[in-house]
Amino acid sequence: QTFDLVGRSLVQSCLAGYNSSICLYGQTGAGKTYTMCGPVPLLTTESAWQSRGLAQRSLELTFEEVARRQAENLDVHYTCCCSFLEIYKEQVTDLLESTAGWASTSLQIREDTRKGAYVDGLSQLQVTSLAEAEQMFMKGLRRRQVAATHMNERSSRSHALFKLSVHRAGGGSATMADLCLVDLAGAERQPSSVTSLHVGQLSRTPQQEILRAKEASAINKSLSAFSKVIAALSQGEKHGSRPHIPYRDSK
Repeated sequence: QTFDLVGRSLVQSCLAGYNSSICLYGQTGAGKTYTMCGPVPLLTTESAWQSRGLAQRSLELTFEEVARRQAENLDVHYTCCCSFLEIYKEQVTDLLESTAGWASTSLQIREDTRKGAYVDGLSQLQVTSLAEAEQMFMKGLRRRQVAATHMNERSSRSHALFKLSVHRAGGGSATMADLCLVDLAGAERQPSSVTSLHVGQLSRTPQQEILRAKEASAINKSLSAFSKVIAALSQGEKHGSRPHIPYRDSK
């Protein structure tokens, strides 16, 4: 039902040449990653496959539509490429990098007058089928930063962005658009004292508590910057000029 309300129309918009995004925002433990990805550890089972998330359903519809449109018009050809990154403690990592030292956090966000903001050095991998796209998606998920917190035993500690770029050529016209699937980390209020805590089955050392606190601080900072960007964009023009959009306050 959620996919029918949100995802289906955005996939169609992407195939029509318009950039589209699905962005999940909320508190830690609210179910953002489950909504986007489904029960990740269990997706190989048939029952869990029925509960697959917005991402899998969006990819499925995209490739179904690509196959249908190419069959209806042999002059039309689609090319699809994907990328997957995470932002962990304000560091950008390529989740699809195939080299041995894949966990590079030195990627930089740059701007270009033609293509706008982009991540320099981010992998762009061509995929020709739904199976290939889902393989790349699951590969990135397995590399994403997760940890046990006081509210969630498997909490996403980074923001993740999977992008499927769709290029259409032939038939007298050409289009290119991106479908971005964004799963934001949720903020978690940290305890005032940094000691070894036991919450249910959760037991953490002071060092682990310090790391969780640093992660939460980075998450809170970026979510605050994100909310300010959305607020500025929603204001529209006043007196013939747009308000300042604080894009650079956080990655």
